Amino acid sequence: MGMAVRRSDPGHVLQASSVDWNEDVRNRKISITLDADCLSRLLKKHHLHAQDFSCLDVHSRECVRRLILDLMRNST
Repeated sequence: MGMAVRRSDPGHVLQASSVDWNEDVRNRKISITLDADCLSRLLKKHHLHAQDFSCLDVHSRECVRRLILDLMRNST
């Protein structure tokens, strides 16, 4: 069961199951950019966990830190 990955062409959808994640060493780490609201939703719904990603710059790291602290405050 693959996850749909949208490409820039909205009419074309690639199934993640058709991507060979393990064979190609270039596929082991993928850099992406997420909207802060999207990241918040993914973390809140436990679809993504803080230990699964890292931030490449200080500003992003601080934003994610504040986001996680807010999520923790609101969950108690």
